[in-house]
Amino acid sequence: MANPAWLMIGLAVVTLSTAAYCAGRLVYAQARRQPTDFAVDAFHVVMGVAMAGMLVPSLAAVPNRTGLLAFGAATAWFAATLIRGWRAHRGSASAAHAGHVLGGAAMAYMFWSMHSADPSGMSMPGMTHPGAEQLPAVGVVLAFGLLGYAWWTTLRLAGLTRVAAPAGPRLLAPRLAACCEVAMSVAMAVPLIALA
Repeated sequence: MANPAWLMIGLAVVTLSTAAYCAGRLVYAQARRQPTDFAVDAFHVVMGVAMAGMLVPSLAAVPNRTGLLAFGAATAWFAATLIRGWRAHRGSASAAHAGHVLGGAAMAYMFWSMHSADPSGMSMPGMTHPGAEQLPAVGVVLAFGLLGYAWWTTLRLAGLTRVAAPAGPRLLAPRLAACCEVAMSVAMAVPLIALA
């Protein structure tokens, strides 16, 4: 199914904005020695740039095979982190990493389907490639998992702590980080559903 160009461009703007914000979080946290989840913010930076390239091929910066390997490795790392956290805290402290597992798996799936359509990895055919037709149910399951995670994260927003300090530390606010989770989850779910 062909996607409207305005939708793909809009989603690319969302993913690049999220990547820029997370990059800012990383720089600010390092400069001010403030705590932040380095792995999650770095993941969102790479994911935002890669997703924008999938949505708008002229922005492509990550070859198909590289994206497949990188996001496959990220999925495995977040899955291991989730399992370790689950064992240590009986599930409550690590549930948020389930969304990162879903996000990494969704990115790996999209790169795999593009690699299936173009094994040379020389072109980024956007989100209208035939590779996803091989396992459309996987894309649908990932999309609905991401939408469920976005919903769960949205419901948690009110319970997250507010930052009372002046303007600078607000960049690291937990609510803003949660909004990044929602934005990236929805931005990935839309093209996954369209691929099915």
